[in-house]
Amino acid sequence: MNTSSLYVDDFQESELTERLFITFYRASGLADVSWLIKMDVAAHAFLYDESAVVGIARTCIGKGNSPVFDGKAGAILEFALPPQPRLDRMSLVIQLRCCNFFLQDTILASGTVGKPVIDIADGQIHDFQLDPMGSLTISVRHEAPRLSQQLARGSSFDVSHLQQTIELESTRREASDISKVIPVLTPQT
Repeated sequence: MNTSSLYVDDFQESELTERLFITFYRASGLADVSWLIKMDVAAHAFLYDESAVVGIARTCIGKGNSPVFDGKAGAILEFALPPQPRLDRMSLVIQLRCCNFFLQDTILASGTVGKPVIDIADGQIHDFQLDPMGSLTISVRHEAPRLSQQLARGSSFDVSHLQQTIELESTRREASDISKVIPVLTPQT
């Protein structure tokens, strides 16, 4: 396996992508539908860039009409943002759903909690009122690409090694593409 290829692919994914993290803490005052079905509540987050969907994610499950998500695995959702994201044009819509394994999930409450997202992407805890009833406590944090964070901190980062690795990978890909086009000649005996 080509380790330079792994390095470049890993670098591009984790180091150059901006991310948005949403931490769910709790909801309260939701409609009580426990008489109908078990109250297993999950939050669904929809991230939009104007009207186009950027990402959809789902949290862990909380119990009852005042679920607590804080501290549970899956309470933090992560969205990989498109290149050069415009957080001033993005909005975040949250739906709290009662999970139902036999029928369609029941939407308990929903709301646009960040329009634009840039106004709430400060890492602070925010409370939002939802429709038709209930409230939600979350925090939203925007993270710049890790490479720019390293450079801003003055970390020792070997740019020449990265450049050599990228050039090596580019040359390897070009050679692979050429070998598909040019037939290989073999001597006849």
